Amino acid sequence: MTKSSITIVSSLFAIAVMASAEPQRTFLTTENQFPERGRLELGYGFDGRAYDGLDLYTHSLNARLGLLKDFTVRVQVPGIDRQPEMGNSEFGLGDVSLGFDLVAYQDVFSFPFLIPHADISFATGEEEKGLGAGETEFRIGVAIGTKTHEAIWWVLDASYSTGDLLNSDEILDLGLSVLWELSDQFTVAAEGLIRHMEETDSEAVLAGASATYKWTPSFLTGVFAGKWNENDTGEDTVLKVSAAYAF
Repeated sequence: MTKSSITIVSSLFAIAVMASAEPQRTFLTTENQFPERGRLELGYGFDGRAYDGLDLYTHSLNARLGLLKDFTVRVQVPGIDRQPEMGNSEFGLGDVSLGFDLVAYQDVFSFPFLIPHADISFATGEEEKGLGAGETEFRIGVAIGTKTHEAIWWVLDASYSTGDLLNSDEILDLGLSVLWELSDQFTVAAEGLIRHMEETDSEAVLAGASATYKWTPSFLTGVFAGKWNENDTGEDTVLKVSAAYAF
């Protein structure tokens, strides 16, 4: 094989590897970082939350498949570790969810972008043990984002859901992520969320910071730490960890 042929093959291989690796860098919003069509991404997620009298830890196995050019399907299988201050701890399968992301619009440079998204959470967790909501829950939303100053990403995400594990109340969320690309591998971000509870007509604010690092073109890890203000649910601190590998 000639030197020029080797160069061409190497370049095509590098492009293919890069194209298959688009793990999410945000935790509270939906970014336009998805697997290419026909590519699969597998991941692990940890979510630790502290409430009044309860520590709740979620270990989830995640998969994302680029089903079409601009359409991604997501599956999340959570394991719930419920540790109350009083009473017995519980661990088991939580509510499995199925999600969909559609890149309805993005410019040739990937920004600005518009992404409608939806999730269905099935009642697979045992409600009597506090591992599931006990009914099918739905979430729909839309994210918009763009890039400025060559290294700053802005993502705004608004969503509505019929409830979650600890809340049967209808929820309106407005999230904002501001990411700074320090290098091709390392990104830091300020992220926040305003949550409105329909039934109690109350708001709660979550604010925190995150960082992600791309160890290889296909492998990324990230961490988020945040804190809620005083709110009706009693939720206080939040810690999230993620790892994803794209094939």
